[in-house]
Amino acid sequence: CEDAAINISAGADGIFKPLNLTAEEKQIIKERYGIKKDFIMYTGGINPRKNIEGLIGAYAKLPQELRKEEQLVIVCSISPEERSAMDNLRKKNGLEQDEVVFTGFVSDLDIASLYNLCKLFVFPSLYEGFGLPALEAMACGAAVIGSDATSIPEVIGNKDALFDPRSEESITLKMKEALADKLFYDALKKHGIEQAKKFSWDKSAKSAVAAFEDFHKNIKKNIICLPRREKHKPKLAYI
Repeated sequence: CEDAAINISAGADGIFKPLNLTAEEKQIIKERYGIKKDFIMYTGGINPRKNIEGLIGAYAKLPQELRKEEQLVIVCSISPEERSAMDNLRKKNGLEQDEVVFTGFVSDLDIASLYNLCKLFVFPSLYEGFGLPALEAMACGAAVIGSDATSIPEVIGNKDALFDPRSEESITLKMKEALADKLFYDALKKHGIEQAKKFSWDKSAKSAVAAFEDFHKNIKKNIICLPRREKHKPKLAYI
């Protein structure tokens, strides 16, 4: 028998797109989340595989003149215990309180605005099943860099935008390159918009339907064998 796995990918919601925000709207969004400068953005969960520790450590290694211009804004829900742990990590890395912003929960509409406003989006995960935030950020026109692990290179689609997530120095160097090299920065933004167009839920749905149709045809042709059914159902005991 042969098992067949089909990659049907994913897509960003239609709200994630370039926005024409007024100066007043930009200011309202930034004030709502305590953002006072240009900023480097991350969004996602807070757990070991997301590599927030590596991101904060890498940010701390940026030249001080860059950190004076760019806050690090971590956009996600965060419990009091997690906030305390992250604050201790900030202090351990010698960062001032206003250098790292934890927004707490943010609505999708506000996340779309933050993607549009951020100077750079960084996705440092050690593992991702897909990496939707990177796609959403690119769809909004953000300059995006990310780790060279698991599915993220496929989503970002640009080897020059990748770094080793297990090396804070590698993350730092890529952030510094994106922030300091205007040609590279502009290329990231241009690439992101085009790359995001390759993914959509419509394409995913069509791929899924095609996969089901192929699977059905192959069963009829005996190319794929279904496992034999047990004569007796397995038993489940609960004590």
